Amino acid sequence: MNRSKVNKSGSILPMFSSDMNISFKRDIESSSDFSSFTVDKEREAEVLHMKIDIDAKNHEREKESIHREKDGQIEKLKSENDDLKEEMGSITDKIKQLDLANSRKDKEIEDGKLREKELKKDIQRLEKESIVQKVQKKEIKRLKDELMQVRLDLQQMKLEKDELQVLLKTHIEEQKTRDNELMESLKMQQREELKDLRKGLGKELKELRKGLVNEVVAGVTAAVINPGSDITPKSKMETVCKTTLFDPKI
Repeated sequence: MNRSKVNKSGSILPMFSSDMNISFKRDIESSSDFSSFTVDKEREAEVLHMKIDIDAKNHEREKESIHREKDGQIEKLKSENDDLKEEMGSITDKIKQLDLANSRKDKEIEDGKLREKELKKDIQRLEKESIVQKVQKKEIKRLKDELMQVRLDLQQMKLEKDELQVLLKTHIEEQKTRDNELMESLKMQQREELKDLRKGLGKELKELRKGLVNEVVAGVTAAVINPGSDITPKSKMETVCKTTLFDPKI
């Protein structure tokens, strides 16, 4: 049966039995344990959020490091390509010079052949004359000597032309080799860029999955802390992953 007592203000307060007092104490202790459990879960949630922030920062630093390494490799390949282009330009100039020299030799050979024909005609004309004087004989001898020299010059020019042809062929082959090296270098550059892109996307996907796991953990934590709440906190990792996945610079 309930008992009552009068407090200092004169109001009557109900008095409970000893069983009710014990039950009341247990309720208070249970409430204290729940509060302690709630505080622990809140701390655990804060630690998870801090870990997510740290992982996001580490991810950004790793991504920047990959970009720097990739840019360095691309710059190196570009420099090698520029060197190859300069060498190809030098070879092209040499080929042009050899073509001009070859054309000049062709012109000289044609002129020599024309001169040879003219000298033959002059010799035949002088030899057919009935009276051959000493002057004519000397002239004929001079013309024959000149003809011989022209023939020797023609032979020498043909040898020089053959040398030019060999040199020209060598430079053309060298240019083809340089072209192949340049194409291979460009292909290598493209492969490196594609490899880096795939590597970056793989890491982004891994980080996205990790972020989703963290989101699930955060959601479970929030559900434990606030069982009646439908709000699931969004971590910064989700924002980082979405930003990096659609970043055109990656």
